[in-house]
Amino acid sequence: MLKLSPHQFGTIFDTLRATGSSRGSEKRQATRMDVQTKLSLAKMVDGNVVRCYSALSRDISCTGLGFFQFAPLANGERFLCCFPFGKEELVLVCSSMFCRPLAEGLFGIGAQFECAADQKLIDQLKQQRATDVDRIRASILT
Repeated sequence: MLKLSPHQFGTIFDTLRATGSSRGSEKRQATRMDVQTKLSLAKMVDGNVVRCYSALSRDISCTGLGFFQFAPLANGERFLCCFPFGKEELVLVCSSMFCRPLAEGLFGIGAQFECAADQKLIDQLKQQRATDVDRIRASILT
């Protein structure tokens, strides 16, 4: 086992911290709170829900959120984000404000909340979730 000297560790740590904190220009208008948890998201194409997937939250504010996911998002791309809301779920339409590649297959996304999802989108989300469960069930049983 290699143990880094205090000087080596300090230099590496300071360099990594400086690299990790270079987030570009700060445009947030609300205080963000760090929270790391699984998010349920849904990709939208032409205003329709086409795929459900999960991501890892980074932070949240009253106007938006930051998270990590497996694929890039274009600026302005709209998607759904599902939040626990007591015993219910709050589904919001969000739009991507920035996307930064962090590592191979990992992207940092900053998004703002646009509006609450209407019933049509919520129904599409439920249908897509059911389709995903059926697809997974079929792949396991065959």
